[in-house]
Amino acid sequence: MVKIVSLRFAAADPGGANVIAAFLHGEPELAALVEPVWTVPVSVSRFAEWGIATHCFPQERCESEAAEAWAERPRPLALVTGTSMVVEFEATLWRLAKADGVPSLAWLDQWTNLERRFKAGRPEWVAAIDAAQRNDLVALGFASNRVLVVGQPYLFRLCGPAQPRYDSKPSSTGALALLYVSEPYSRDYALGLQESVGFDEFDVFDVVHRAATRALKKSSELRIDVAIKLHPYEEAGPYRQRLAALAHDPRLNLRLIAGGESGRQAAAWSDIVVGVSSILLLEAMLLEKPTLSLRPGLIGADPFAPSRHGDCLYADDADGATALLTSALLEPEVSTRAIERQQKYLKRISFDGCAQVLRWLSEQQACPLTT
Repeated sequence: MVKIVSLRFAAADPGGANVIAAFLHGEPELAALVEPVWTVPVSVSRFAEWGIATHCFPQERCESEAAEAWAERPRPLALVTGTSMVVEFEATLWRLAKADGVPSLAWLDQWTNLERRFKAGRPEWVAAIDAAQRNDLVALGFASNRVLVVGQPYLFRLCGPAQPRYDSKPSSTGALALLYVSEPYSRDYALGLQESVGFDEFDVFDVVHRAATRALKKSSELRIDVAIKLHPYEEAGPYRQRLAALAHDPRLNLRLIAGGESGRQAAAWSDIVVGVSSILLLEAMLLEKPTLSLRPGLIGADPFAPSRHGDCLYADDADGATALLTSALLEPEVSTRAIERQQKYLKRISFDGCAQVLRWLSEQQACPLTT
């Protein structure tokens, strides 16, 4: 049995929340003994989905109020967090932990923007998704013996047989269902969270719309339903303006899915899923959906782990991305090829490394294991 005196988990961004929630969900004895997870409003639903209790801080004051709460509460034996790009919530906790002599571990949920995630501070330990990311972290200056390779527990839990399997599209409209997974690049650029990668989310949408329009011109029988899944940090307004300005085609339906709604459900009800590098693309792969990574004008490193290995269909310029998606909409063999390739990636990587985090907690004397 796992016995905990005081252990603190925290995550501000939805991706980090998914990782922490999935880990605690998979370790119910541990989850029953720790305090409610510290988080912010945008991520509360991620914990609620897994039945994990939370202590929510207001987004605009999360750093200051978390510092006050830290001072008021008993010193934890260890701190496990996600990582964030927008707020300094986790970085604030890392600093408080260091000052209090509390060991801290940051658990990564994505392969991208590593430097930005640790710009405001660093924990004592980092939990990497795979060996390649471990090398990237060492290159950033983390000591090699302070980086654990632990996988991605959120994705691992989706692999389990107990996870719900969704039916195909809920309606029999006959339209091909295309899901575009948006990511808030324009917001990140405006806030200085990252340098331009050569495009933003609207450039990718332009590719999606252009490809759908071309496919409809080539096939008089084709109908396409394009759903744009907003990221939790995205507002619907900018997309609504763009959709309103487009010429109406009766065989092309364009609609928005709010950031708070289930991306996994949307992927399950889709025939093809496209985006750039969102974790939702990996969820779609696990649901055996043909998944394309579209990066029209990419500058710099490949942002998507499967395409780095050549294990998904992708394109890095606008013409190539448009051609790739157009062919996927018209030719079933493209979808077959996409699934075959992405299955190679899913077999290549192990998402389950939670035992290493339990071992780390035990080594910090924060999680003594008794029989």
